[in-house]
Amino acid sequence: MMGLTACALPRGGPPTAPAASGQARKPSSKAVPPAIPGLVAGSAGVTRAVAQTGDVVQLTGKVKLLSDQSGGLLSDQGAGVISNHSGNLISNHGGSLISNHGGSLLGKAKWRLTQNAALRQFWLADAEITVLDAAGRQLVNDQGAPLAATTDQTGAYRLRGVLPDENLLLRIKLWQGGQLMAIAPRRTNAEQTIEIDTATTLGASYVLERFVKGDQKTFDKLPAAEADQLRQELSQAARTLQQMPSYDPAEAVRLTESLRSQTPALDRTLKTIESLLLGGLGDGRQATRVALSRPRGLVVLPDGSLMVGEETFGRVRRIAADGTLTTYMDVQGGTIQSSFPGLVGFAARPEGGFYVASQVRRRIYLVEAGQAPQVVAGSGEIEGDTFREVPGPQTGLTPVDLAYDGTARVLWLAQRRSLEGDRWVPNRLFRLTADGQFNQVPLPPENAPEHIASLALGPQGDLYVLRSGQLFRRDAASGSWTREASGLKASYGKLAVRADGAIAVPEDDAGRVSVKPPGGSFAPIPPPEDPALVLKAPDTVRWGADGTLYVVDRDRGLVLARNAAGVWRHVAGSNETSQSGADRLTFNSPAGVVFDPTGRLLVSEGAGHAIKRVEGTSLEVIAGGVTGKGGGEGLRKDLQLQTPGAMRYRGEDLIIADLGNHRILSITPTDQVRTLVGLPQATMPSDLPLTVGGAAVPGRDFSPPRPMGLAVGPDGAVYFSSIRLNQIYKWTPDGQVRAIAGRGNTNKEAPADSADGPAGEVALGAPMGLAFKPGEPDNLYFADFANCRVRRVVGLSTATPQVETVAGLGRLQSILKLTTNPTGWEALENGLKATEVLVAVPTEVLFDASGTMYLAEGGTRNLKLFLEDVEALKGVQLPNSEARLRTITADGRIQTLMGPGGKLYPDPKDPESLGLPTNMAFDAQGRLAIVDIRSNTVRILPREAL
Repeated sequence: MMGLTACALPRGGPPTAPAASGQARKPSSKAVPPAIPGLVAGSAGVTRAVAQTGDVVQLTGKVKLLSDQSGGLLSDQGAGVISNHSGNLISNHGGSLISNHGGSLLGKAKWRLTQNAALRQFWLADAEITVLDAAGRQLVNDQGAPLAATTDQTGAYRLRGVLPDENLLLRIKLWQGGQLMAIAPRRTNAEQTIEIDTATTLGASYVLERFVKGDQKTFDKLPAAEADQLRQELSQAARTLQQMPSYDPAEAVRLTESLRSQTPALDRTLKTIESLLLGGLGDGRQATRVALSRPRGLVVLPDGSLMVGEETFGRVRRIAADGTLTTYMDVQGGTIQSSFPGLVGFAARPEGGFYVASQVRRRIYLVEAGQAPQVVAGSGEIEGDTFREVPGPQTGLTPVDLAYDGTARVLWLAQRRSLEGDRWVPNRLFRLTADGQFNQVPLPPENAPEHIASLALGPQGDLYVLRSGQLFRRDAASGSWTREASGLKASYGKLAVRADGAIAVPEDDAGRVSVKPPGGSFAPIPPPEDPALVLKAPDTVRWGADGTLYVVDRDRGLVLARNAAGVWRHVAGSNETSQSGADRLTFNSPAGVVFDPTGRLLVSEGAGHAIKRVEGTSLEVIAGGVTGKGGGEGLRKDLQLQTPGAMRYRGEDLIIADLGNHRILSITPTDQVRTLVGLPQATMPSDLPLTVGGAAVPGRDFSPPRPMGLAVGPDGAVYFSSIRLNQIYKWTPDGQVRAIAGRGNTNKEAPADSADGPAGEVALGAPMGLAFKPGEPDNLYFADFANCRVRRVVGLSTATPQVETVAGLGRLQSILKLTTNPTGWEALENGLKATEVLVAVPTEVLFDASGTMYLAEGGTRNLKLFLEDVEALKGVQLPNSEARLRTITADGRIQTLMGPGGKLYPDPKDPESLGLPTNMAFDAQGRLAIVDIRSNTVRILPREAL
């Protein structure tokens, strides 16, 4: 799973000391003694406060909702821009901006309203109004209490106080946690009437978004006239919506599209609300502005459009001739809702549909529109070194590529030599015919233990096989083999043969593409002149009907094209380092996030092999960017990374889990790099677990395979986990490493589950996110991914540490619950003890300063992908459950915050829904950054949403 493998942030305020890993910098929600200046405790917790300055001003008005039943631009039962029973931008039973199953801008399914039947409007009664300045600070009166007012039974309010001469925000707190935000423009007199409704709320959201994405000066300079214009446009839109007395979904969508085209402010506002929380798969955008996650495989269709595969999550994107991207196949948001993790190749059939090869599932699928994917080859199992002379379609496969002969209706499959446990599975070649005959075909006589890289068909039906730099051709008529070339620097690249017999090979080891014209020899073609398009590791090439050569660069996440005249162009994928307008910062498979001591966001790119810093509206590479093993000692500029993952700060030193190089690195403020754990020039990982309670080993001699979780303890020790050895380790400043939990296993064993007990005897299943809870320096919490639990190691400093479950049922009980309670179980879990609920594939745990745990879950879709080959799941059809973000309070109660039944993105069909959260971090303002690796984005949740 690739390391399961943004928006700009204001930097105002003094730097804060970095917290221990997993421990947030979020402001505490506990009461603060009055002696501490600048803070005020209220219903929303502790808020930065500012004393009044300026003249006495009186604000009056009413709080109203422009709808027929409870709020939103269009709603009949629960609020939202388009809603009929709870709210979302377009939803019918969930929740949108601030909500929990009962209202978008309104709150949690409870309200008090006073109706004005003649105007079809509703006033909010008993709502609390407070005032914030441009910096989002709570204004207080001369007694230090919040400057506040409460609406009466007619929705009216009156607020009098000394206010600064600038745009202000009015926060309307509702009864069950929801809230509205409205603009109070710069005053023109000592008394103002501010009518608060959904229109002003959306206007405020627009301004708030500018504040979140921009800087303080931009916010301070926003003229009152702009806010007034926004309000007028939105009010006009709201009056148009009054024409619809009841909710009709089709009419609502039609009307909304009409409004968005007629009212610029409405369209801008919806887009900016959307961009507050970065996310989505990029559908409808230009393909060059959407990040692709490890693109692999390419098909050129007759109409000029392309199909591009993404290896890690096994989805397929379609790029239209005009450059627009849509998601064709994906378990979330695809036209065909299926994914094939480890997608290594796919081929279109002239008669319709696609064949797809999945290394993770060890199967070949036929995918046709409107039908469930059909397994055509592969059992999902490896059978060992010996095979039947004429194996059947259920032969164990680890496919590497496929090719389809549409004329003869023959599917060719390649099995690359690979190590499975302690056995070598040899190179194999299979042929599946239209009548169901499945045969193994002999490879060329030079059957050395070399890897097959790819297959391709020639114009006469000849089969080409690329194997460790050698190119062979199998004659379609005689079945004889001929060596066409050798010495090609190609390990994994997928070749292509043009209709006239020209052959293109991506030499991924040399960063170039070589072409052999008919009757000629291979020669490199001139690379792109544009530095932004320079090839790094070309993976797949395909010819278009007009002679255009399309090239997929897997490491850079780009699709390029070179026309017959030799001119290169950018077709798809984005590794941009800046954004403008409504565009979002995109990442090439983000893996980890952390905020540096000055408050800037750092993101590790798994597929980009880099650490990037968000600086205003741009991205700066601060480490890596070059795939490799070097630079483990020396200067930051020389560092090479291979799939970097989690990051944490240890004092001012940045700690990085370098997954592909099996090491833990440290970068000092003076740009010095040091390898804490692993070999500086990483080679092979350690293949044996350490003994819990046993002797320590030098960190520089132990290379942890796939170090995933990362935390820094209060004592300065660095804790990390290996998802292959299924253990958790501790590095101490004297350079020693010891195992602290996990029975440990080699790569030959599948992850197991077991009851709690002594830390060295408990079987863990791919332990991931690690975190310390405030006030518990001797306990380490972690996500036991494959076992569907959150656990903690209790008594780190003792000779007999114990492992305890703090959330989740364990793997078997989770499967039983899913299969016996197919629907409705998510909503029933809110408020229960965390040990009584299903934790579906936990990936990360994080604590805020008050001790509340934030728990990221991948959902059962990802559970099924990860446990595809687990015996307990054979034949079991698990109901689909989406990813979630949940909180666990100090008393052990659980609540869904984001995902199904939560406040944000509750609709699983929404393309913006949470895909697969893998890493989290709080900033100094209390906002939560979440890595969503499925959508190649980092989401920023405002504090008010938590």
